[in-house]
Amino acid sequence: MSRTTGHNGSSTSTEARVTELRIGYNITQCYLETARAVVTKVSVPDFQKPLSNKDWTLLGQFAFVAASIAVIYSYLAIEAFVDYCLCKIWKKSRQKAGKVYSEFYNKYGTIDSFKRLVERKELRELKDRIRILCKYDAVPGFDETNPELWRKFNELLKEARHFLVHPSPEQRRFNKYMKMVLEEHGLDRWPRIAADVIRHFYVSWDLKRPKWLGQNEFLSIKELQLLSGGR
Repeated sequence: MSRTTGHNGSSTSTEARVTELRIGYNITQCYLETARAVVTKVSVPDFQKPLSNKDWTLLGQFAFVAASIAVIYSYLAIEAFVDYCLCKIWKKSRQKAGKVYSEFYNKYGTIDSFKRLVERKELRELKDRIRILCKYDAVPGFDETNPELWRKFNELLKEARHFLVHPSPEQRRFNKYMKMVLEEHGLDRWPRIAADVIRHFYVSWDLKRPKWLGQNEFLSIKELQLLSGGR
């Protein structure tokens, strides 16, 4: 006889084997919805005019946090999707299922772990993994069929994501990229780029696009609030 805890917290006895709880995660959706959710209403305390240097610093840091989440999680959504699809091809190639997978196996399949595969020099960058995925999964390459989307993706990759992960200590350069990330395009640009990149694959595969590519299904942030305690 085993003893389990019920959903209401009570302790119950049962002869039956306890069913293992398994939780599935759509990591791509989680990242994309997080990036999209921070593009929301902003609440800031009433500042006395004119604003002090400390006030401007708080507002700047607040903006940097929101930008970091929107941009980096947009990038992570693409990376999670591409790596998942590429990993499926790698696994199938090791089963040597079909000509295409055999070609992939001859070049990459002998590597004994997916982690080691993506650590190879020619696959280390996300844009290179996208090219390989397109090549072996019958998907038209972005740079050929949708150069504007490829340009936007590279902007996300180089200009925005790289800047936020490796911020420049040089103030003029830092201010330039912050203006680009926040003002010139708006934060909603970055999750839209991520969704468009992922959608490109669904269209190429002639698959129904999931609802979360266009709107959030489970995550909503009503507002981002700047706390007055930092003043």
